[in-house]
Amino acid sequence: MDNLIAKKWHFKDKLVLLVEDNDLVHDLVRTIMERVGVDIDICMNGAEALEAVQNKNYDAVLMDIQMPVMDGLEATHEIRQLGGAMLELPIIAMSANFTAEDIEMGRKVGMTTHLGKPVDKELLYATLSRYLGNSSINEAGYRTNIPTDFPQLKHIDTNDGLARVAGNAKFYRVMLSNFRQKYLHAVSELTEYFQQQNFEQAVVLSHNIKGNAGNLGARVLHRYAAGIEQASKEEDLDLAISLLPALQSEMSAVIHNIETLATDIEPNQGPIGTYNAEIYAVKISRLTTLLDTDFGEAMNLLEELQQVAGNMFSEEMKLLDNYMAGFDVDAAHSILETIQKNIKNPRVGVMEDE
Repeated sequence: MDNLIAKKWHFKDKLVLLVEDNDLVHDLVRTIMERVGVDIDICMNGAEALEAVQNKNYDAVLMDIQMPVMDGLEATHEIRQLGGAMLELPIIAMSANFTAEDIEMGRKVGMTTHLGKPVDKELLYATLSRYLGNSSINEAGYRTNIPTDFPQLKHIDTNDGLARVAGNAKFYRVMLSNFRQKYLHAVSELTEYFQQQNFEQAVVLSHNIKGNAGNLGARVLHRYAAGIEQASKEEDLDLAISLLPALQSEMSAVIHNIETLATDIEPNQGPIGTYNAEIYAVKISRLTTLLDTDFGEAMNLLEELQQVAGNMFSEEMKLLDNYMAGFDVDAAHSILETIQKNIKNPRVGVMEDE
């Protein structure tokens, strides 16, 4: 696929609250926001968000609509009721349900504007620029590199998925792997919910499948999950059950695609050159910074470090890979601190603090 031309956004010293109960969406939004200099805090539901906005000054809130405990509409209403600065706080709805009725409901409770899902990063940047103030744009644009050699899959539009993560192939692979792990038994869970006529949980699960499938580029799966979500909302048991076979077939095909993709990764070609402590120290310092500013680039640099180090710090590199794949930033920082203390005297394997 040809490189995509995009405007280059940058927001300086801005803090945004993401209110979203889907952890895979957390990873995606954090990555695309950190690329443009935005710090992100995360709440899992509206009740947590209501408390958070009273304890910290946010420049904007990205508010999901459908969440447990307190949904986005109620949370927005309660935030506006606080008065003062809360009346002016930009609250941007992010929802897969994007009808005129949904937008009107959001307007009535005080939502500033409405964005749809799957997340469109350029639209998100452009929307935030209207409310965050000091954004800078390189009008000449820049190229977001979409790998031309990334495998094409029958049931997943990988070009679409890669575009949503600015062409970061390693991060996209992590998203795919996490989707497989999270939803491997999702259709069985839905079947149980329908047997119990537990429509509330069926709505939540089908809604999350729909959103995450859309972010990956699994468009047919997105459509089937949307149909089951709507049937569940209407508590139409017969319709919901009739849609399950199609969802099961497409989910199996998507997961099979992901499993096939996992086997095509080329083996590590070994170290590039010899270990150089000074060069390695610079790269480790850079990775430490990227962990907090651009997670996608941090994952790319980790791959380079694994080659540059050769057999040095091999166990640490494995731990870093595991922690970063699980988005455990604090644990990754701890490993990097250990490496930094021992860069001048490396040994093969795990290092002990000196």
